[in-house]
Amino acid sequence: MTNAYVPSFQEETAKLEQSRVKFILREFGLQDWLGGVLDAQKHITGQKRLGFVGFDQLFPGFPICLEVQPFYRLVEHGTCSQTALFRDFRRYIPYERFGEVLDCVGERAGGRPVGAIFRWQGINHGLIIHNGDFPTKDFKQVFPWGKRHLTVEHFDRFVRTLAASAWNLDSLRSPQDVKNISSEPCKALTPWELARLVTGATELRLLAFLVEVLHYMPPNQSQQYIVRRDGERWVAVNQAYLAEQLHTSVRTVQRAVAALKSNGLIETRPNDYLENDMKLCPKVFT
Repeated sequence: MTNAYVPSFQEETAKLEQSRVKFILREFGLQDWLGGVLDAQKHITGQKRLGFVGFDQLFPGFPICLEVQPFYRLVEHGTCSQTALFRDFRRYIPYERFGEVLDCVGERAGGRPVGAIFRWQGINHGLIIHNGDFPTKDFKQVFPWGKRHLTVEHFDRFVRTLAASAWNLDSLRSPQDVKNISSEPCKALTPWELARLVTGATELRLLAFLVEVLHYMPPNQSQQYIVRRDGERWVAVNQAYLAEQLHTSVRTVQRAVAALKSNGLIETRPNDYLENDMKLCPKVFT
């Protein structure tokens, strides 16, 4: 009887890295860049696969430099509950070896925070440990690490919070001195723009809702409304839910969307639910 093939730890690590890169591309609406990441990875490493080296080559402005590390001894802790994991995470391998992660990414980080991704039994998409300061609010733990601190949290929720933040394709593609995400609001709408372009009360309330979601609401809250299309943020809200929030009917919401679109204040595009995702046009702000 032939024994079943068992992938090596290195193969499992590469598979994990590819799945996490693909997850980020999907959450940021960058699926069309998958081939570019493959080509960049092959050009740098000689291996045509999805990897964070190729990802950083295409998106040097991504707010964190990520790495998948082979934490071999994690299997020894695989039966621990999540509660036990977060009670004293400092005795586990990812915390102990985070300095090695920093050495591994080297200049690729370019001053950005650094994060290491790893699996943990019972947690979908695994965990991330990083030295950044991001406005995530879901279950996480922060531990001292020298003069700084390290944060451990769920990888998928972390990425979705980043995707809901005000990064665009140009900033992701441009090398820069990346600062941690801030929830500081953008410029407010001017009364002149509102008075000149918005004539109905429902239109005004809808516009205010979009401004709040896209520019004022913290990313950990706005992520329930935000989707990424081609790297840009769109607001995806069920029209019945929107009508409830605006205290009006679905038909009135539809008319308000059409009016704002005709005045050049928002753009729309169909989604999978036969409704429209929405985003603000640049001229909304002065």
